[in-house]
Order: sequence, then structure tokens, then C-alpha cells
Amino acid sequence: MLRARVGLASYSALCSSPEWIYPHGIYATREEAKTHIIEYIEMFYNSERVHQALDYRTPNEWEAEYFDREMVLTPTSC
Repeated sequence: MLRARVGLASYSALCSSPEWIYPHGIYATREEAKTHIIEYIEMFYNSERVHQALDYRTPNEWEAEYFDREMVLTPTSC
């Protein structure tokens, strides 16, 4: 029971604080924190980490290989 109360107390303190903590300092607003989190997800997590479904390649690598294959297979007209 004590552990639950301690956890709840720290959670309540975090939620009531107007400052959002991140490795490089403190976000001034919730909106700033939200923007940086979305940037991280879109710019790194979704594009640069390897994915099992893509045969352990990054989406950027998979996409580059896909378009390279398409350029070879698609005839161009002059």
C-alpha cells in the first residue's frame, strides 16, 4: 500500500508541475513538449530505427531500395 501512495504522490506532483522535463532542460509549456515528442517520433523513431516487418531495415533504407528497383523496372521515354 505504501508503494502505491508514493507512486501516486510522485505522479500527482509531476502532473501538477507546469514544467516538462527532458534531457536538455525543461520545456516551458506542454505544447513545446508535445511538439518535440512528435518531432522525435516522426524524425527518428518511425524513420531511422530498424523494423522487423522491413527485414530489419530502416524505413528510409527500404524506401530507397524500393525506388531504386522502380527506376530500373520502369522504362523512361525521351
